[in-house]
Amino acid sequence: KVFAHKVTVRIVALIVGMILVLPYLEHEQPSAKLSMVTGLKLLESISKNDRQNFPTLARSIVMEMEESPEQPFLFMRIRNTTVVQKDNEIQMLRATDLLWHCIPSCVSTTPLSDYTSWAINSIRSSNKMQAELQMALCGFVCVVFLLSSWSVSRDARIIVIHPIERMTAVVKKLANTVCILAKSN
Repeated sequence: KVFAHKVTVRIVALIVGMILVLPYLEHEQPSAKLSMVTGLKLLESISKNDRQNFPTLARSIVMEMEESPEQPFLFMRIRNTTVVQKDNEIQMLRATDLLWHCIPSCVSTTPLSDYTSWAINSIRSSNKMQAELQMALCGFVCVVFLLSSWSVSRDARIIVIHPIERMTAVVKKLANTVCILAKSN
């Protein structure tokens, strides 16, 4: 009864600990103030209506859309006019580190040359952060399992095994005493 109670209390404490720690080990993609597709549509309409001021307006909108260095633009083409182009950075990244936006929405079977407006963002820093947090989560879960197994085995030794060993020692002494008494009679 005591053993079951101690194990239950420790398990509840570990679960509460995990519930408190796990949210800190999750990472969400940063959300932009302006959706990328909305920004591309806005830039498309500006390029149709105001060709002269388009480069200046495009740069200010691109800066607003980037919002943080976590998702920089590596390439942007609006109505077949390249606004941002960083080919060297694109070649250094894996496909999983690139986020594509097209108007209309991107289809994996359609080549990018078929779209008039599209952009590529780097999400490498976000992916790196997510990988680090996943490794920390794995380490945390391993530590929790290690501590829980150590705790349960310690309780089992103290509450179950040691009393049985003491009883076995007493039974052996009694058996020896009975044997000695039997031989003496």
